[in-house]
Amino acid sequence: MSTPPDAEIILSTSHTHGLVAITSGERFLDARAALHEAGFSDLPGGAFAAPLRGAQAARDTASALVHRAHDHGVSITTSSRPYLGDTGQDIAARLPGAWTATVETYPRRHWQEDIVGSLWDSGDLFQAMVHDHVRCAIVLENPAGTALLLIERPGHASGYLLGAFATEEYDDNWDDPHAPRSIVLRRSSPRRPSPTPSCPITAAPCTTGGSTPSWPR
Repeated sequence: MSTPPDAEIILSTSHTHGLVAITSGERFLDARAALHEAGFSDLPGGAFAAPLRGAQAARDTASALVHRAHDHGVSITTSSRPYLGDTGQDIAARLPGAWTATVETYPRRHWQEDIVGSLWDSGDLFQAMVHDHVRCAIVLENPAGTALLLIERPGHASGYLLGAFATEEYDDNWDDPHAPRSIVLRRSSPRRPSPTPSCPITAAPCTTGGSTPSWPR
């Protein structure tokens, strides 16, 4: 197994924010410095964004980021997935009632350990949070106090894991073998896909707001 970089920027694209970056590694503060110097701004939850306003502006942003990352000794990785924050908003809008979607980032692996004890899951979500470095997650909540956790499915090019947090009455039951199992969500392709903008570094396709996908289990 290869050793992960000690300072990494993971890029994805967003129909809301443009180019979005998540930082990772023991030297994640160096990655954050490179992003700020390249013109990225902070998003809630620990992500960073730079708008993609035209081809030339996108190329300028990409060039600045590559140079600043090199100066700080930071690796750049591009994701084929859309920004997880957009996905969380899509799912929140489809759940019954009023739900919020809050982004959380864990640049260092041990940061995610703080929420493991709050999960009520005996499936893949719990296993991923224990054994994999999950760099970004979405907490979905409703006014009744129900809370869910959404992450990208580790080890797969697509798909997401969605599971539940324990309520106050069932707290500390994260290792209960009879706890509910998380589900796998897969993003379906829209029937009429709209033209997609591209990541200026790799020209990888991303989703846009032109057509909303469905979410089969």
